[in-house]
Amino acid sequence: MLERALSRRDELMINRAMVLPALFGVTSKLIKVYISSAKKLILEVLAEAHCANELKEAMLIGSVPLLKDAIKRAEESKMVYLPELRDAKRALREALHLRNIVTSIQTVLVKCVT
Repeated sequence: MLERALSRRDELMINRAMVLPALFGVTSKLIKVYISSAKKLILEVLAEAHCANELKEAMLIGSVPLLKDAIKRAEESKMVYLPELRDAKRALREALHLRNIVTSIQTVLVKCVT
């Protein structure tokens, strides 16, 4: 069960699998190694979830500074494999492109008025 939990990266399943050996009174070096790996994995899973949520929130708000900050933190955390990061980068490019279009239109309108 512990091996399956580690491969799925499911926090609840990992926690459950870490407790079962103690409940049944099973001890071995391999189980201790798995449990220490599981604890590290839980921290990674929680960090990934936090990073993904931060990116999702920044995309929902649509703020360029928030997107830049969330993208920077995700890249610094070496989580470039997250699909949310890819989506956030795309949203940032689109927001910057729209900002450039609005600026161009504004410039043309100012020239037309004067």
